Amino acid sequence: MTSLPTIPEFYNGRSVLITGATGFMGKALVEKLLRSCPDLKTCYILIRPKKGKDIEQRLEELLNSKLFNKLRSDQPDFRHKVVPITGDILHSNLGISQSDEKLLIENTTIVFHSAATVKFDEEMKLSVEMNVVGVQRVIEFCKKLKKVEAFVHVSTAYANCDKKNVDESIYEPPLHPRKLMDAVEWMDKDVLETLTPKMGWVDNFNGPTGLLAAGDFDATADIIPVDLACNLMIAAAWYRGTHKSNDIPVFHSTTGSINRLTWGNVERMSYEYFMKNPVNTVSRIPNPRFTKSAVWHDLNILFDHLIPAYLMDFYMWISGKRPIFVKIQDRLRKAVASLDFFTSREWNFSTTNMYMLLGKMSEEDRKVFNFDPKCIDWRSYMEYYCLGTKRFVLKEEIEELPRARKTLRRLQQLNYIVNIMIIIVVWRLLMNRVAVAKSLWNLVIRGAMKVFMKLPRVVKSA
Repeated sequence: MTSLPTIPEFYNGRSVLITGATGFMGKALVEKLLRSCPDLKTCYILIRPKKGKDIEQRLEELLNSKLFNKLRSDQPDFRHKVVPITGDILHSNLGISQSDEKLLIENTTIVFHSAATVKFDEEMKLSVEMNVVGVQRVIEFCKKLKKVEAFVHVSTAYANCDKKNVDESIYEPPLHPRKLMDAVEWMDKDVLETLTPKMGWVDNFNGPTGLLAAGDFDATADIIPVDLACNLMIAAAWYRGTHKSNDIPVFHSTTGSINRLTWGNVERMSYEYFMKNPVNTVSRIPNPRFTKSAVWHDLNILFDHLIPAYLMDFYMWISGKRPIFVKIQDRLRKAVASLDFFTSREWNFSTTNMYMLLGKMSEEDRKVFNFDPKCIDWRSYMEYYCLGTKRFVLKEEIEELPRARKTLRRLQQLNYIVNIMIIIVVWRLLMNRVAVAKSLWNLVIRGAMKVFMKLPRVVKSA
């Protein structure tokens, strides 16, 4: 019996096509493939021109990012393997030119489709266009590829969020995709917004929120590190290319049933590590919280977010600067609002296929392309998450931490002083009210006594 090739051996001399390569998961996939499969022939990435930048400029921005630092060090000449292809999943034939189409037809053996809108509150028309029609366009294009051996489609595990227990299988949609695509073609925006909840799309049940999420403290936060998800994608293509079958395997990359993390854990650890590793531009003390109480939620939004935002904008206005904090707060509320549905519920995702795939891999492949959620140390993960936010999202250097910590200590002192002042003011107001209440009560008692003293006396005798 011939032994199966290892994952790097499988990718030797092969060419892959990746959609969504400039997105969060796509760029991590590109980096991992090039670094861990060094004999990969070509990595074609579909890029659309954007904001006055051509695809070559966007490619340079991608490959010059800090994500590729290790790859640049290990393989300085890796760039020649990355070939940008002008295209867009919103266009027929993916907007690919005839010359590029010919290039892909003759060379592509594996396709990773990760281009999609990941906003849970996206407009219905654009969601359907990208996440339904876009997938159809990619599949139709792949049918032209002569040498294709594996097509890996990346989707959110919450695609079946109407089910409590979700198996690794393809479910029938609540509405046939063709009917949905036809509907969005002729319906106007207002009608679509009205029908969106009835078509299976996630709707918001809690209304606008802030950074205080209206969620369940004890619910499972099914978070998965991006490197584990990318490892599973790479291994899934290897499995499809080496195990021929008419079935379409589905693999869940989830943690809830294996290495549980709750939203309460996220709250406590994110606070701990953002306090330990604060950002340079912090203007308030971090305080992420989850609550199921609508009243407590709304009160915190008012006093922790809205009032401070208006006060800071008032200061900006009198200083002759442009007010920005109310707008920022509004954007944050809308962003977090889309997560309410998921932070207040939990699902059971099966992982039978995922562990089957892990069992098919060699010992070395399981080390290099590990996607077993049991390996995650959540405390370590959350600290790296906070540091990653500082370094890669906010573009701040780790060397600046001492100054950021000093700023945070000053904010803590200021917050302490403000809280004391608020307590004093509230106490004085209460005492004043108590004094007034006492005076009114004494006045009522004295008045009642005067009336009582004037009443006629009735003497009864036996």
